[in-house]
Amino acid sequence: EAAVVAAVVVVADALVWTYAWLIVVTAAVCFGVRWNLLRGPHRPDATALDGERVAFITGGPKRAAAAILARHQIAGDGVSPDDAELRTAVAEIRRDLLATGWLVPEKRQAQVFFCGMALAYVAGAGFVATLVSMADGRPVGALAGLTAGALVLAVLAGSRGNRYRSVRRELRRLRGATGHLAPAARPALVTYGPAAAALAVGLYGVAVDPGFAGLASGIEEPVEEEATTGAGCGGCGCGGCGG
Repeated sequence: EAAVVAAVVVVADALVWTYAWLIVVTAAVCFGVRWNLLRGPHRPDATALDGERVAFITGGPKRAAAAILARHQIAGDGVSPDDAELRTAVAEIRRDLLATGWLVPEKRQAQVFFCGMALAYVAGAGFVATLVSMADGRPVGALAGLTAGALVLAVLAGSRGNRYRSVRRELRRLRGATGHLAPAARPALVTYGPAAAALAVGLYGVAVDPGFAGLASGIEEPVEEEATTGAGCGGCGCGGCGG
């Protein structure tokens, strides 16, 4: 009986060590691939972007549309682009940002997600191994712990794949340089002007001014093909419909 118990322990230890090495190797590969995918193709300078483009980077199509409308509202020019014009403008902004390396293409986002899925499969294998070990009467504490760790790594590896690290750093820098536009500062956007209003929405959302509540709430997000080359700036792009 003692020999049987010893054999069970040896088998359990071998399984745990093998699984641990599988997690280490898979995590090293996945996080290495993720790091390379999200490194960013350039050193961005957000001061070269208008508020509408910053809005798309931080909040997607609806925030970009809200920034366009905020620019016009503060400008008081009496121009209010309709839904079709907004969708066209936002689509062109997206193409421009993809072409200039500010946005992570959907194909690359899918590759980041696959990194998480690879570790999720490893976690799934650990879950199955834990159930089998329990059925065989082998100790499963270490194996269950490793499985939980693999699941956490899977979430970390596959999440937040929609923005380059260099872009995240640049947005933090820009927010630090424009604290006067933050909601807590209660900025007088009429005084700062239309461009500052669009940038404030881009960085902080419509909460920056109560008068912006509901901007672009009914705008549908455009469905666009990814850009791989340069993009034009017609319609309301490259300047947020004027203002």
